[in-house]
Amino acid sequence: MGEEYSSKYFRTWAACRLSVEYYPRSFEEHQKAKRKKFSKILIKMVASELGNTPAVCKNYYIRP
Repeated sequence: MGEEYSSKYFRTWAACRLSVEYYPRSFEEHQKAKRKKFSKILIKMVASELGNTPAVCKNYYIRP
């Protein structure tokens, strides 16, 4: 891959892939609990799979 790539690129790619994979499940959960924000549900699912907290996932893998 070259020296300009680090493991962060692969973890970011994994987070993107997981968000697509978990999208339908998080949408179902959002339908059950309308008061919860959809984005928070999805971030929590992805963060748990990556072994991070939702705050770390949001700050490092989601572009503002």
